[in-house]
Amino acid sequence: MDFVYPRENVSETSKNVVYLDTAGFALYSLSQINDCHKLLERSSFVNPHSVPRDFPLFQRLERVRERVLQFFGTTKDTYDVVFTSGATAGLKLVGENFQWKENSGLIYLTDCHTSALGIRDYAASAGSSIYPVDRNWCKAWFASHTVEFIQHRSSEENLDDGTYALFAYTGESNFCGTRYQLKFCQLVHEHGLFQFRGKNILTLVDAAKLAAAHPIVLDEHPDVDILVVSFYKIFGYPTGVGCLLIRKHCPRIQQTLCSKRYYRGGTILIADAYNDLHTYPKNNNSSFHESWEDGTINFLEILVSLPVSINWVEHTIGGMQFIENHIEEIYDYARDELLKLTYPNGQSIIHIYEEDVSFSSSSFCGRGNSIITFNVFQPDGRFISHFSVYCAFLSNHILVRSGMLCNPGSCQYYFGLRADEISNMAQSSSSCWDPVIGAVRISFGIHSVKEDVTKLLDTLKQLCQTAWQNNGLVISQILGGNVRDISSSSNLVSSKTRPEPTYLVDKIFVYPLKGCRGMPVIQWPISSNGLLYDRKYCLVNTMTYSLLSIRNYPKLAALKVSIYLSKNEMQDSFIAQFVFEIADSVQVVNVPRVYILYERDLRQQYTHCWLSTVLQIPCQLMTVEEFESSSCFRESKRIKGKYRNDAHLLVIHSKSVAQINECLRKKNKSPVPIEAFRPNLVVKDEQKQSTGNISESNERITSKVRNRLMLPLEEDKWSDFACLYNKNNSEKILKLRRIGDCVRCMTICIDLETGELREDREPWLLLSTYRMAGAGEKMEKNNELLTKELTRQRGPVFGCLYNVSTESDSVNWIKVEEFCFEGGLYIHE
Repeated sequence: MDFVYPRENVSETSKNVVYLDTAGFALYSLSQINDCHKLLERSSFVNPHSVPRDFPLFQRLERVRERVLQFFGTTKDTYDVVFTSGATAGLKLVGENFQWKENSGLIYLTDCHTSALGIRDYAASAGSSIYPVDRNWCKAWFASHTVEFIQHRSSEENLDDGTYALFAYTGESNFCGTRYQLKFCQLVHEHGLFQFRGKNILTLVDAAKLAAAHPIVLDEHPDVDILVVSFYKIFGYPTGVGCLLIRKHCPRIQQTLCSKRYYRGGTILIADAYNDLHTYPKNNNSSFHESWEDGTINFLEILVSLPVSINWVEHTIGGMQFIENHIEEIYDYARDELLKLTYPNGQSIIHIYEEDVSFSSSSFCGRGNSIITFNVFQPDGRFISHFSVYCAFLSNHILVRSGMLCNPGSCQYYFGLRADEISNMAQSSSSCWDPVIGAVRISFGIHSVKEDVTKLLDTLKQLCQTAWQNNGLVISQILGGNVRDISSSSNLVSSKTRPEPTYLVDKIFVYPLKGCRGMPVIQWPISSNGLLYDRKYCLVNTMTYSLLSIRNYPKLAALKVSIYLSKNEMQDSFIAQFVFEIADSVQVVNVPRVYILYERDLRQQYTHCWLSTVLQIPCQLMTVEEFESSSCFRESKRIKGKYRNDAHLLVIHSKSVAQINECLRKKNKSPVPIEAFRPNLVVKDEQKQSTGNISESNERITSKVRNRLMLPLEEDKWSDFACLYNKNNSEKILKLRRIGDCVRCMTICIDLETGELREDREPWLLLSTYRMAGAGEKMEKNNELLTKELTRQRGPVFGCLYNVSTESDSVNWIKVEEFCFEGGLYIHE
């Protein structure tokens, strides 16, 4: 019988969204909150350190520990409960207190959470041996059940009783839900690993994901030495509480975790404040929590919220087994429906990352049936960016998770990443995008229903319908050809027979302050350094001394900065008057909305105060050059690549924007203004023959393009060299060199009036369906073709970036409708 979770039992916010990220956090119920509130109203609680141990508060705390042990299928005779702030804190606690030595070792399953991977640094700093083992290695070892099968195993004579190792093991993968046998811990203790004897290997199981969707009975797995969990992933509430379940009466634990590196009040007998002297009470091998729980525990959540939540699961819901059965039903339905999705050409839409066998007692691992991690194909077999899919879901109020999902090992395994590729990506940076790696993850809980899956499928169908419609848009409109012929140079018109594209400059925008709204001008000076004053100034956070960019502070888009130039004849320079104006949608108090001053006064304290007030963040104005030369900037090599201007000019054409708005109109979405793309030059078709005194060579150029309509996205084919020239005077030519396409980030989704991101994440989402930057290299892995482009995608491209290549330092003026832009053609080989 289908279980229907009562929607009235969740918050109003939760009712309005489809929540499919239970692997990150389980939704709590209103009944949990109400029961906790009632308990707090009728009871009184104090800090446990304020009362003696025979006080009822301590007895109540011990009953909660016993209740937790009962929930995980064991008793206080076998395990002790150490409360932590969560699974991450528990893993850190073990990692920093394990007695690492040069002859000890860390063995860990590579399909692990980043928090478990972090233990590696503790081992490395002590010179301990490190042994990462992937699932394939473990499968072979598990199947053999014999230590002789292990590669690189030392001889029996090298075994030493005095060497210990920590084995960090995953209960269930947070990346794709692969579930691993806890029986593996038993085999480790029976057979040992590498040069370590089994009895000297401490098994640490990260069960943060496993415990949220599967009943754990520790008495059935006595070889689990330490289990780590987070309660918010099981119950949703309380947050900030987790625990370590530590096996009692275990010699290897006593040998490796016998003393802590950090101590707090209440855990030592005596300490000398002036000298390195402190003593611990004797550990009776049954109360690890007395020395391991640092400071005051989160006693209100532990004494009130935790028992209420356990009761809710066991009595109101029906127990963890009931939850697991319900989750598996939703999982099966979602997986079947996702795999049915295809494009009209037969191309599958979904690629799921999962184990190819079901979980069973005879297998090392299998599907946990609670997580589906996938990527979405385009019609031509390439992937749509996982971030694009995430934004599509978000715009329809569907909450999922995307990215590397805090599991580097699984990303390397499924995406086929090599060590050198990871190193290159770690060192590289760009102005807007670092290389994107990842996938989309949906996960289910007791609140999940089939209607949630249906809404997810509807959004995917809309996204893929857009991808299908746009897949052949560029070539079909330019050449009238088939999208499959996009890479064939024979289908492209020869550059010798096709006219050089020439366009009129339609709009000019200058951005005196990085991140602020563009200033439209009719004419403006330009030199070998680009447009005068363009992105010359920036705002720096006076608290962190970091640059305020529009990416991390979208409200900058609501600030308009205008410059009025006057000629200083005596010094042959310009005098600039700045006008700062904040949009009407931004509320300001006790300061004018418009602030006017000359450039020489920009450093006045009142200027910084005005900007800090209207933007509601402490900041100061300085030139980009000053910021880049500052000590804070030099400390990080990566900052320079992110904050400097990529090019002198960003050029787009008007019909490309019109095409985007037409697509948005068909989707019943609001259009996007040209200014949102933050261009410097907007060009349009030169549809009429130019008049005036034109040289013969210039006449030859314009005659080629007379009456020729510019086609949308044709700027993608512009050559590596271009020029700006006055159509009335061919001698005034400004040479440009193309440095690449502009990779767009979420800044194009910012509403220029409010300084806030559009809820539908357009036009970024539309562009991302068919204009992603990335190579199309493919690789074969696990008998399937996967697109390695996934590891190199950076974002959708729109517009071309140019540098002024004229060597002269002279200043020229360019003017709207008077200057032409000649782009040439770039022919794919």
